Amino acid sequence: AVATRHIALVDAGEQRAAAEAFLTYWVGPGAFAAMSADMQRYAVSAMPKIAAEWRMMFANAATAEAYAGIDVPALVMTGQRSTLAARTVTEILCGALPDVSWQSLPGLGHMGPVTHAGPVNASLVAFLDRAERKRSAPAAAAAAPAMVQAARLR
Repeated sequence: AVATRHIALVDAGEQRAAAEAFLTYWVGPGAFAAMSADMQRYAVSAMPKIAAEWRMMFANAATAEAYAGIDVPALVMTGQRSTLAARTVTEILCGALPDVSWQSLPGLGHMGPVTHAGPVNASLVAFLDRAERKRSAPAAAAAAPAMVQAARLR
């Protein structure tokens, strides 16, 4: 219902109404009104892109099983206050991705990267650090025997 209403508002040229409805759903009542005029303009300008993303999601025929082939480290984040729809998507992704880390950020909603960039960015940096250490560990383990042998020869 949220997506179809959003698409209908954008198609009718009602980008401001689409922005108000979008932010009310994802952030909460009064979210749009609480934004600065510049941020409101930005949100309104993003509504056609978001409508296109809804359309793309409806057209996507990929199943959860298709995501099992994405064998790279992935961080799936959700805010504790995210909508049921968003939390359900994270559960599906966590069940499908083979190398996944999951994190729920306290007090955040779906728009956490916008409303609480600091904690979200800190989580991303920590995840990337762990992924890099994990990626580097096999190479270091493989090199260790040669390094021990070289040390013995000295």
